[in-house]
Amino acid sequence: MSLIGEAALSSLFGVLFDKLTSSDLLKFFQQEQVHADLNKWKKMLMKIHAVLDDAEEKQVTSKFVKIWLDELEDLAYDVDDILDEFATEALRRELNPEPSKSKVQKIINACVGSNGSFVRSMQSKIAEIDSRLQGIMKDKNDLELRETNGGRTKTTRSRVPTTSLVNEHTYGRDEDKKAIIKLLLSSEFSDAQLSVIAIVGMGGLGKTTLAQLVYNDDDVSRYFDLKAWAFVSEDFDIVRVTKAILQSVTSNHYETNDLNIIQVKLKEKLYDKKFLLILDDVWNEDYDDWTKLRCPFEFGALGSKIIVTTRNYSVSSTMGTTPAYELEGLSKDACWHLFKQHALGATDFTAHPELEEIGREILNRCKGSPLAAKVLGGALRTKRSPIEWKNVLNSKIWDIPKEKKGYYSGS
Repeated sequence: MSLIGEAALSSLFGVLFDKLTSSDLLKFFQQEQVHADLNKWKKMLMKIHAVLDDAEEKQVTSKFVKIWLDELEDLAYDVDDILDEFATEALRRELNPEPSKSKVQKIINACVGSNGSFVRSMQSKIAEIDSRLQGIMKDKNDLELRETNGGRTKTTRSRVPTTSLVNEHTYGRDEDKKAIIKLLLSSEFSDAQLSVIAIVGMGGLGKTTLAQLVYNDDDVSRYFDLKAWAFVSEDFDIVRVTKAILQSVTSNHYETNDLNIIQVKLKEKLYDKKFLLILDDVWNEDYDDWTKLRCPFEFGALGSKIIVTTRNYSVSSTMGTTPAYELEGLSKDACWHLFKQHALGATDFTAHPELEEIGREILNRCKGSPLAAKVLGGALRTKRSPIEWKNVLNSKIWDIPKEKKGYYSGS
């Protein structure tokens, strides 16, 4: 499934939930005696929706999760089609009301539905969806996909914050770096009070790394009066994020949690300055939260820029003022260099030629993901036996707990 497909699937689930909870459709479902079936659908879809973020990450290295997501996408569209059929029938009856019925007929309708032929035509479709949903649920459990809460995987440890420092071993992002820098320095947006550029991509592609490369570029540093970096993550606490930005700008620590004091201080520091701000790993889609956070940014000089890294296209549409920059996977060659660096601490297999062929097979499972190349390479860092490498090739390394696996600096 492509990144666009994942974003579309998440959006489609929102559409399905809207339809399944629509007051007009609920009334129609009850009339047709299908409300129990569709309520069961809603509950199962909610449980499935809760694991989408985890599935997005795991599909990087698991073909089985990838297949599960593809099957789920097909199912979601079929559910949407059936709900559209119900909505169409409800509208048809509203526009062409049937003649009043006798009391006996009303009792019969209450038992079998008001349009027997329509319900009969839908029964086999409902049964098929039931069966497929049950299969999807079983596979979800077999794959051990973890539920999330508001975008957060339910783990006992939070993600380690990112910083503006870039790892010296980066590969394959030169063209992306040039493209983002061009957007930052372009005269096309220099007359805008504030431009927001969103870097969008699935977990593990290297969004943070790209932002770090841009942030530390000499031309970028000379162009802007001030630079600041803030790690946002799932916890979109406006006070915390604003304070982090202020402390990044001033290099001072602030004890207060008074949002007014913090925002006024930040406004003073940004006033009439052309600044670059990186907001890394943003999940929050709430437009009202964003407008509150950005208040101090409006006082910067013309040409100020904000880069947002996110997995979510909805975040991009909420915050971005320019078209989203969609980050693609690394080239096979770049992944190979990264894998060798983490697996061998070297640039080639001269010292261990017997491992190269297995290494290339392992590389095929990376699918252009820096995260996969790093995790797979790291798992082999102390192993030099072909048998050990083959064990990694055939293992379920994607099931390594996140607190051990960590995140690539671009998740």
